[in-house]
Amino acid sequence: MFPGTAAVELGGQRVLFHRSPRGRPGTPRGSSRVLAPRLCRPSHRRLIISSTAYRLSSLTNPRVVRHNISRARFPIRSVHSDVTPAVLTDPQLDLLQDLLHAYPSADGLPGAADVSKVTMSSGEKGPNFDVVAMQFPNPFRKALEAMQQRDTRLLLVHLDRLCKMDEHDLHDAMAKLPRTTFTEFLRSLDPLHVAEVCDPTDKAYVSVGMFKMLNLESSIDEWGVRKLYTKLLGQMLVLVKALKASGQVLYVDDYTYLLRCAGAASDPTGAKWIWQEMDRTRSQHWRHSQSYLEFLSARFLARFLYTGYDKSRRIVSPANLHLSRFTLGFRRVTKLHRLRINHRRRRLRFGLNKDVTDHAKELMRYMRTIGPTFRLLNTITRGGAQLDKELLCAVMISFGRVGALRFIGDQLIRKYFGIRISMSALSGIEDNLDEPRFMRVGVGSMIPDDLFMKTVVEIYGSNGEIGLAYELIDFVSKSYGIPIPLSVWQELLEWTEVHSAPPASTAWKMAGMFSKIPVNEAVEMLWNIMKSEPHNIVPGFDQYAMLIQSLLGRRDLPRALPLMREAIRFYEAHWQEFESAVFEYVQSERDGVRISEPLFRYKSAKFTLERMWYEIRRWCRMFLLKVRPLNFDPDISAFIEEFRLFIPNPTQYRTASGYVELHDPAWERAVIRPGRTTEVYLVVKRRHVHQDFRKVRWQAVTVSSRHSLAAIHGSPRLQEMSPDPMALLYGERTEKKGRATIRKTMTRYEPTTETVDNDSDYI
Repeated sequence: MFPGTAAVELGGQRVLFHRSPRGRPGTPRGSSRVLAPRLCRPSHRRLIISSTAYRLSSLTNPRVVRHNISRARFPIRSVHSDVTPAVLTDPQLDLLQDLLHAYPSADGLPGAADVSKVTMSSGEKGPNFDVVAMQFPNPFRKALEAMQQRDTRLLLVHLDRLCKMDEHDLHDAMAKLPRTTFTEFLRSLDPLHVAEVCDPTDKAYVSVGMFKMLNLESSIDEWGVRKLYTKLLGQMLVLVKALKASGQVLYVDDYTYLLRCAGAASDPTGAKWIWQEMDRTRSQHWRHSQSYLEFLSARFLARFLYTGYDKSRRIVSPANLHLSRFTLGFRRVTKLHRLRINHRRRRLRFGLNKDVTDHAKELMRYMRTIGPTFRLLNTITRGGAQLDKELLCAVMISFGRVGALRFIGDQLIRKYFGIRISMSALSGIEDNLDEPRFMRVGVGSMIPDDLFMKTVVEIYGSNGEIGLAYELIDFVSKSYGIPIPLSVWQELLEWTEVHSAPPASTAWKMAGMFSKIPVNEAVEMLWNIMKSEPHNIVPGFDQYAMLIQSLLGRRDLPRALPLMREAIRFYEAHWQEFESAVFEYVQSERDGVRISEPLFRYKSAKFTLERMWYEIRRWCRMFLLKVRPLNFDPDISAFIEEFRLFIPNPTQYRTASGYVELHDPAWERAVIRPGRTTEVYLVVKRRHVHQDFRKVRWQAVTVSSRHSLAAIHGSPRLQEMSPDPMALLYGERTEKKGRATIRKTMTRYEPTTETVDNDSDYI
């Protein structure tokens, strides 16, 4: 048994200096032949860490929290305990010897995450967790118990209470907490894991119309960001402040989870601040490939989660490429600014930079310069960090955000993957038909896989090069024998649809870059290739949605109608899953057991069902708006009877003599209530004026219907909703008018028809 006498911080890592007992004379500091050579080394240089002396800030704004962290610096001293020194058991001593053998130098010391993994796998039982947990206040103790049970949903509930503790109590509890436990605490709050088990809207794109119709203000803020991650970022920063107030610093692996949380909150400025915090604490030399990967992903929003799965926020528009990749004329720039102003009225604050307060600025404008990307790449290559495939793909996406397509093809894809892209493919001009567009050059250090395909589609799809993206992944699939997965096909279909429709297609036209606009049949062509040999992909609801939307936009109603009937089968199949989730939740509620898992399953099934309902409702609305008697004259009454669950009430369509409006008083009608008015200022270009601002105003609305998800996502235990399974299945909307309560439910469908003349106000 050997006593541990001192601990010292080295670049974010806490190293235990072991003082062995006296041994034979002549053997330095004892008889251990393994520990002696390392214990006799010269003392390591002392580093500097930060501390905090400020109060805790509100959780609503993570920037207030991170800017209140003190910059006061003091040298680290060896921490000696006044109590009896801890005792190292024999297995722990063996572990220490193995670590010293595996990492002979100080620069090769393992991170906190690696040490914790080895300790957990050693099978050695540490002190009683219940005895240790009793030393902390009740919120802290409950959070530790939830972390031990690996219940992330319960951990988030107790984390909210923990961060509301008194500042002094929180600092005392953090000082008593073992340092490795804090790292495990942050690992349990990893946003990539939280998204899978706590976010019902994960992997789903929420448009502005869906945001209004389904009443998602309780889960998504006005910038289009999930409130779960914004709140989690503020809570993690509060814990970091308490940790630094206790005289400790963050490990290099701790910054990984902070960067991921900043990325999930769509906060590239916050990610940059966290990255610079490593410089302020003098721990930048401990950065490794994973650290650079997380910073690149958060700084340039490389992961789909970081932009809310919204491709309109990741488009490299011609306005962003102006003055960085090429120069446009003044008239073209003026038209692009006018288009941006008109489009902003429909987009609310979605996709705007939160850090810019005096005017509205898109997030993509923040990352349109190529200088930061080049500096990061030089730091990675010259600093000795391992450039693995995942990090290289993140670097490629960061260069794709600034439109550096030739640099990606010549310096990255050709150098590391051994694939040469011809200049004719990059320029879009077939000047040499004999030259192959793609060619394998030598053997690259990396082999393309599914990650490479997704990266290629993201880079070239965001820049409007849909044809080049498909040709490259098809070449990789045939050359390396890799099948193209369904997720890659979905990305191709979505990018094609985005660039085929306004405002993206209008912007490319105004810039005079017509080659960036896909042909009208591009989505249908990709659909046919996907279903044919040798791919044989079975499409799902999302793939049907892309094709139906493309056909309706081209007014190809006869071909869109059969596809709409096929897509409803997915809705009916998911309805059965939703019923199963409802009955499981109601049964667990009545039995009084833990309901976190059944509740989350119910929320996810409900959101997916309502999202599919909204998409089909939008198809029906577009179908009725584009019906023309001379081109296609279907039986509208039969169409409404077939799709009456998705038809808006009231609805109207066009006939040869005017418009027909249908209204059913027995059917539910969504109630739209006006909300507050929002004003923003957009920067516009004018002659002889360096910078001018244009005011844009819109009014928020609240839609009340039985499809609203406000009560489901706003209450953690559905306290406002009835436990009746029928009410959970079919929903209900109650309106209070005075003392009377009106309950809206579904009844039989008996439409009333009213013909409006051509001279009416409906035209």
